[in-house]
Amino acid sequence: EPIRQSDTDRLSFGCLLNVHMTMLQRILNQFNEVATTCDVNGYQQIGRLFSDMASHEKSIDHVIEMLRKDELDDSIPLAPIEKASSYFKNVLATYFADHPLSHTEILLNYLNIYIGCVDGMTVVMKVLRAFPTEGSHFCILLQEWMTLASDMKNNCKKIRRRLPTDDSSKGFGFGPQALLALEDHSDSASKLLGVAREIHGLALQQIVLLSDNEKLTNNQLLDMAKRAAALVFGVVDPDEAMESPRLCFEQVNGFLGKLIASIQSGEFDVEKENAGPGSRRVAPYVTRAGVVKREFCDAEGLGLKLQQKDSDILELKKVIKMKGNERSEAGVKISMLEQKLESAGKEVNVEVAAVQKELDEANEKLKKKEKEFETTMDALQSDIDALEEEKQQLKRRHEALSKKSMMAEMTRQGKGGFLSSFGSNLGGSGGG
Repeated sequence: EPIRQSDTDRLSFGCLLNVHMTMLQRILNQFNEVATTCDVNGYQQIGRLFSDMASHEKSIDHVIEMLRKDELDDSIPLAPIEKASSYFKNVLATYFADHPLSHTEILLNYLNIYIGCVDGMTVVMKVLRAFPTEGSHFCILLQEWMTLASDMKNNCKKIRRRLPTDDSSKGFGFGPQALLALEDHSDSASKLLGVAREIHGLALQQIVLLSDNEKLTNNQLLDMAKRAAALVFGVVDPDEAMESPRLCFEQVNGFLGKLIASIQSGEFDVEKENAGPGSRRVAPYVTRAGVVKREFCDAEGLGLKLQQKDSDILELKKVIKMKGNERSEAGVKISMLEQKLESAGKEVNVEVAAVQKELDEANEKLKKKEKEFETTMDALQSDIDALEEEKQQLKRRHEALSKKSMMAEMTRQGKGGFLSSFGSNLGGSGGG
């Protein structure tokens, strides 16, 4: 059906929103599978990231609420959805890179992205078909792209029908190269949608400059297609840029065709793990809930132990109080003994002061006695010196008197008698 020109912006924005939401849904489906199959440590790691995830959830809820109220239009930025997709993708790559995932769910999510891109391209190309005249080169190019897009959608539907169901005895799994190929071709599908939207945007810019009766020519539209392809695919050569969308379609369809053949041949069939009854893996939150319940049960036993500890603490407080009273009494006794010791010390100090005073007085008397003794000794020494001098004087006088007596005696006696008397006097003087 032809699409009205007034609805083109809204439909183009809706297609882009659908692709972004489909990509986000793919990542969140993987994240949900991780959260329900990881171990308890991984689940706790998710819990530690809750605050960051809550902010992204709030942004997405805001977009969903505007969509519910029919207030969402092309003026609303889709950056919050892109940031949320990038954040959850980084979380999976950082913390759960080695976590096994359901390849069936991964493939279904990628198929939804391919189909979303195809639906978006189909809507935009239906709008673009209203610009050129029927049978022009640009119209033929659009028809070719729409045919290739329809083939891509049909291939996705074939893959869906051939995937094993939950009741199947066989599982589904492929290697890391196939996962990388799915990611790369999802980027290619997004580029194809980007080319269509870029052509539409250039066309709307050019239509504003035209008069009411003028239309975009075939050459103008082809030039816009070259510019859009060169911009999206990063190609400089215009002719090569025109071939890039077709080559991209062929690569994606070729990959999907090989995928269909591999699924039909059973190349990706694997044995299901834990296929026995009752062997379903327990979710980590169930395991964690059991641990918490056991902790609560243990907590009840701990409550009884705490009550017993409280009783023991009360008994210890009583003992401590008694010890405190005993300590207070001992403190009073110590204070009284200290007072007695202080009083005794004061008395001893008084006695020591009295003895010291007596000692000082005795020393003073001794000094006086020593001074008197020295004075007396000096006086006695002076008397001794005077007596000694007097003795010498008396001795000299005695000698002089003796000499005079001898001389008188010698005079009286004769010469012979003088000598004899002189000799005897000399002997007696020498003996005295």
